[in-house]
Amino acid sequence: MQIQLIGSGIEIDDRIKDIVETKITSELQKYLTDFDEDLQKAVVRIEKLAHHGFKANFDMHLPGSNGHIYSEEEGDDLINLLVALRKEVEMQIRDYKDKLQTYR
Repeated sequence: MQIQLIGSGIEIDDRIKDIVETKITSELQKYLTDFDEDLQKAVVRIEKLAHHGFKANFDMHLPGSNGHIYSEEEGDDLINLLVALRKEVEMQIRDYKDKLQTYR
């Protein structure tokens, strides 16, 4: 899975890249094995909020009319925020794959 990381008000350094790799990419990979590598592309945007905390969103397109996977979370702790984001994306991917199985 290829993830493009975009930072807004925050520098995307190696530490953040490693967190995204362990908390999102490696965990979601197991749900995407049915899709070609070139379809496994997503954008993760991490924003440092002015008042406090972070906002992150995940955006991915998979084949089909229901294949838009999107989630957005806010929180004070970046690691917990990314874990919550991943859990929401996992549910959406599982629901999407269930719908694909139903139509086949």
